[in-house]
Amino acid sequence: MYLASDAPSTLPGFFMILNPPYGTPGSQKLRAHDASVSPDVPGTTTLVPLGGCGEFGRNMTALVCDGDLFIIDCGILFSQEPHLGLSGIFFDITPWVQRYGAPKAYIITHAHRDHVGALMYFLRFWPAAVYATAWTMACLEGDIERQQKPEYRAWLRLVDEGQRFSVGKVSFEYISVNHSIPESCSLYIETPYHRIAHSGDFKIDHHSSLEPPADLRRWEQIAAKSTIDVFLCDSTNAHLAGASLSEERTRESLTELFGELKGRIFISTFSSNLWRLIHIIQAAQSTGRKVHVLGFGMNKTLEIGQNLGLYNPSSSVLSQSGSRRGSKLSAHEINTSHQRGDVFLVSGSQMEPRSVLARILEGRYGALKIEAGDTVVFSSRTIPGHERALIRARGLIMWQGARVITADLEKNIHVSGHAYNTDIEIMLSVIRPRYFIPIHGELSHLMSNALARTDQKTFMWRNEKGCLLHAEHIYPYCLDEKLQQVYVDRNEVLLEPATVEERRDVARGGVVSVSGVYKLQQRRLSQEPSFQQTGTPWTAQWFKDQGIPALLQQWAWEYLDQEKIYDGPSPQDAMQDLSAELSQRLFQHLVQLSGGVRAKVMVHMWLVS
Repeated sequence: MYLASDAPSTLPGFFMILNPPYGTPGSQKLRAHDASVSPDVPGTTTLVPLGGCGEFGRNMTALVCDGDLFIIDCGILFSQEPHLGLSGIFFDITPWVQRYGAPKAYIITHAHRDHVGALMYFLRFWPAAVYATAWTMACLEGDIERQQKPEYRAWLRLVDEGQRFSVGKVSFEYISVNHSIPESCSLYIETPYHRIAHSGDFKIDHHSSLEPPADLRRWEQIAAKSTIDVFLCDSTNAHLAGASLSEERTRESLTELFGELKGRIFISTFSSNLWRLIHIIQAAQSTGRKVHVLGFGMNKTLEIGQNLGLYNPSSSVLSQSGSRRGSKLSAHEINTSHQRGDVFLVSGSQMEPRSVLARILEGRYGALKIEAGDTVVFSSRTIPGHERALIRARGLIMWQGARVITADLEKNIHVSGHAYNTDIEIMLSVIRPRYFIPIHGELSHLMSNALARTDQKTFMWRNEKGCLLHAEHIYPYCLDEKLQQVYVDRNEVLLEPATVEERRDVARGGVVSVSGVYKLQQRRLSQEPSFQQTGTPWTAQWFKDQGIPALLQQWAWEYLDQEKIYDGPSPQDAMQDLSAELSQRLFQHLVQLSGGVRAKVMVHMWLVS
């Protein structure tokens, strides 16, 4: 076992933050890399984050060596605009592919969506071998089934924890760590020129009854053989002092809480956290309560756990009627649940719109409702961006006469899956890298991680701006091209930024659609245009009262006369340009009339002789 006291008092190097975003004590700005050093120069290893640095989510790192491109993790950024029907965002890596060719392989550290959620879309455009552990593979199988892409199975390559393999000139080794999802791994990467440690998402848990502790001994063996050039380290909880708490604490705390509570318990947590789901079920069993598992994701997680031998369900505690995927409880079962004080394990810890908890609160989950005397427990943290939805939900629960318990009010009903400062110090003392690079988190988290490493050369990077390793030196590096964002909507359709901006326009001010016919020979509208609107304060009569039909006729005459379309051989070719011109003029006119309402305006004007 490694404790904080095991870390040496001094590490190689000295306090220095290289390439910082702003002036800090001991900081040093690096000049642009020497022109003689580039990814194309032999002896160079290139590392650039394509997400996850300066934000929570979209974790992805490009590695280039001797012209080969590798993608480490392939995550998605959860959209903060659900009202636009968006579910996620990732970067289009086409500029990287154009420069270095398609990825040689995707190396996945674990199955959380912010590390694997973009993979199905990448495989559509740039198919390559996908390396992952059995748990991650099972989750990917679910994605393949849902998107009906059975051909993607040919790219899957199963890797065991502790296994080492090579793709071209680069070798990878999966080294187990602790996290809030099974079979999470850190990576040891060896190019012909450099050695890299990638933490993945991690913590150090010596006390879990469900998974072994992080394999620090293997990292110690690797570091003893040769110097590790760079350590890419999870920064999510770097601002928190001490060591992260064991997942075992939640089992103890939840068992104690369940023993104290009267009546039914609704409890929500992250659906992918098998360890937490098992501990909730164990806490219910210890206190003599039946459990109903409600939610596709939670049932799928338990199913995968059972198939992989990580979970053995107890028929004495699980209610089969309430644990079948997609099933809803009957009136008799709901009445019985009151008498027994059952536990409902429900999805919706972040109040996702389609989650079970959200549907219960909206009265859309059969006859099941939260009632006076019930308790709702959130065994989770609040992901940034979900605060407002959770505050509103907790208010709705309390209006029903139910009690709300959160991790802020009841200690240790949730513990994080990410390393605190002491965990990072322990890992750092074992790996002993030449350079330390914080990854995963907002800039404040990356800087907290950097500033805490008082005896370490630390290099700062951010999305699209990484580094070149050449010999023992490190240089800033990024592509000249700016990466474009790709959006995924709820139907898993990919959207260009322009399409999303159109959705924003409609959401901000509604949409106005106008259609009409302009007769070229008579130089006038054949009849009054048709006006339709959605989400604006205007009616068809309002448009007529404001004289909009006459203005459209005037604008059309002016534009067509100016463009001399009457003399052209094919007036029909001008319809699209005329419609665009009228759309722009009407938009500006409506903004002036309304005092600033910015509706999306679409005018379709047909030209006839």
